[in-house]
Amino acid sequence: MSNEGKLITAHVSFALTDGTLVEDTRKRNEPLQFICTEGGQLPGVIKAVTDMNVGDKKILELTAEEGFGKYNLEWVETKPLTEFPNADHLPVGKFIYTEEADGTMIPAKVVSVTDEGVTLDYNHPMAGKELVYSIEIMSIEDFDPRAH
Repeated sequence: MSNEGKLITAHVSFALTDGTLVEDTRKRNEPLQFICTEGGQLPGVIKAVTDMNVGDKKILELTAEEGFGKYNLEWVETKPLTEFPNADHLPVGKFIYTEEADGTMIPAKVVSVTDEGVTLDYNHPMAGKELVYSIEIMSIEDFDPRAH
């Protein structure tokens, strides 16, 4: 039986391959909920949970592509200082939100602030990293998007 399109509630944890824990839903006692569909969760997780049942546990070794994607150098750009009135106060190494022309807010890491401009990295912080992902299915429910 396929779980495609169903609402999955699961406890998950994931760590870098060196053992550095990134996330553990049990520590905050708040399971993750997602729709079992492309874009609903990491690609490798969707593939794994499609045929899992309530109570099943799996440990997945995810490549960057199966996780948060490859690191993309094209998503790093330098913008003119004139776009940032308070450029000297930008938190280098931290994330800010930039606004697109359509009003969408996009997170970006401030890489540097120089006389040439502000360099921003739009990659996900986990992009390019291999992960060890543990998942335990707590519940599987039918999902009707019209009801939500």
